[in-house]
Amino acid sequence: LDIVTLSQSQDGPEIVEGAVKNAIDGMFFETTNGTVALRWQGSDFFDTVDNLFSGMTVVFDLLAFPAQIMATVPQTGVDPIYSLTQWTKSVLGATSAYYIEGDPQAESTWKPSAQKPAIYWRFNSISLMQTTNAVSWFNTSCACHVITPNPADRLVYIKTICESLAKAGEVILGDGSPFLLMNSIDANSNNDPLSTGQISITGRYGVLRDRPGGETVQNVYFNGQLI
Repeated sequence: LDIVTLSQSQDGPEIVEGAVKNAIDGMFFETTNGTVALRWQGSDFFDTVDNLFSGMTVVFDLLAFPAQIMATVPQTGVDPIYSLTQWTKSVLGATSAYYIEGDPQAESTWKPSAQKPAIYWRFNSISLMQTTNAVSWFNTSCACHVITPNPADRLVYIKTICESLAKAGEVILGDGSPFLLMNSIDANSNNDPLSTGQISITGRYGVLRDRPGGETVQNVYFNGQLI
């Protein structure tokens, strides 16, 4: 953003810059392409064509938070991110945080606060661990972003989520199967809440394999008796 003010004005571009930063730094926006956020990167004065004006360029990073939910019907499917988000709602409260999960918030623009943080679960990595006749087992690493204006404000939320995960040991997926936590829950409140996230967990879940249909077994005997 370029700010231009009259050189004779008592309010130079740095005064306007402060107001701009206060208004939109850390602000989230709901768009047709998903949720995005603005973060202030830096500000620099620039020369104008004459001495009548003073100018400053204010640069913001634009960060996207794409939907991580993959199942067509996550309420009944195998989708760790959807289930982790729903589980977090049950721990923190469904209206106590902004949950970034693909569906837009009620407000088109919003800003997390100490009383109402933003929570965003996403995949880090997925690897196939084992395939059996019936199930394919996946190990996956997931990250949770806990976003508040002040780093100290997010500590209580990080602690609550980590301790609650450790107590639960698993999160039930939409099809009723467990997402098993693999004794790996790491948290660092100093991590960048927008680009990195502060909580990392490793879990395992299974996906039923599609098997070709066959003929029904008939005339089965047990101990000489037809069953």
